[in-house]
Amino acid sequence: MQRAHTVGSVPQRYRDAKLSDARQEVQDFAAAFLRGENPSGLLLTGSYGTGKTHDACSVLNRCQPETYRLLVFVNVPDLLDEIRDGYRHYSHSGEKLFDVITGKCRLAVLDDLGSESATDWAVERVQSIINARYSKCLPTIVTTNYGAAGLIEHYGKAMEGTSARRMVSRLSEMCQTVVYSGQDRRLA
Repeated sequence: MQRAHTVGSVPQRYRDAKLSDARQEVQDFAAAFLRGENPSGLLLTGSYGTGKTHDACSVLNRCQPETYRLLVFVNVPDLLDEIRDGYRHYSHSGEKLFDVITGKCRLAVLDDLGSESATDWAVERVQSIINARYSKCLPTIVTTNYGAAGLIEHYGKAMEGTSARRMVSRLSEMCQTVVYSGQDRRLA
């Protein structure tokens, strides 16, 4: 399966991402996590190519070798595809990873939140992840091209506006928002 590298582990492209190159808020989060604290998560928002995924992966690269805790990276659209494919091919790997993300992993990176199609099923899965991590006070790093209003609009397409606002409200409470701006680094 071609997308397997983005479901569960840091993608090859970001395996050398260094925390020292990350934004200060991201470095502070990693330091608190390594001290055994339970830091608020991070909501890394901004346009594509501004370094959000790089910085999120740099935390996993720095923290994984020094902790025995389970840390997981998932690209949200790929996770949803993996779960959906599992239903078609009688595989449960996507659902198992979903279970890990909603309760067993100490730190989860949810990459590209909001880039998945806002179908009822997809939104229910995303809402379940956010609600589970929120309820259990589990640190989460989220990357997205949307701000809060954009996420509410995106998820409001498939769910009642109140439910979309509640989900984004929980995400905002559990995460410090860090806005990334500037040019697309990949085109520079």
